[in-house]
Amino acid sequence: MFSNLTKGSIIYGLETKDSIRPFTAIVTSVSLPRSNFNNNTFGQLLETVVDIVATVNGETREFKKVPGNSSIANFGSDAFLLADSKETINAYINSMLQNSRNIVSSVSKHETLISEYSEAYSYFNPEFANKMDDKTTAELRGEIQDIKSQIGEIFAFIKGGNINKSE
Repeated sequence: MFSNLTKGSIIYGLETKDSIRPFTAIVTSVSLPRSNFNNNTFGQLLETVVDIVATVNGETREFKKVPGNSSIANFGSDAFLLADSKETINAYINSMLQNSRNIVSSVSKHETLISEYSEAYSYFNPEFANKMDDKTTAELRGEIQDIKSQIGEIFAFIKGGNINKSE
């Protein structure tokens, strides 16, 4: 738990703003646990938080309002994640890695589902189907116009006598 950290303790983290970058930090100070009144709603227990000052790659960083009774704190995808032990951060990383692998392996299934759900949506919403038909018709008309102009160019080329008649 973060409230049990002392000067010299090691914490582990992941920068998550632009890409995932791991870091290790040495704690230089931990505030006394205090109640966090900002997140309190009626009937809930108050959460205790601590502020941690640590050295990361030679730079002093301050981590504010870290949940004191927790072993891991996620400050969102635009910030960072902290853990009080290597085991905790490794479990988190392994979980996220497996989650990403599951997403990647299910891409083809979801591509098929997109088509099937679109068809089902069209079935229950004919106006959607008509819009899709109008779009497809417009695309086909454009392709036909392209083919017509290419055929016209071919005929103009042939009429111009630019074809080798010995072939």
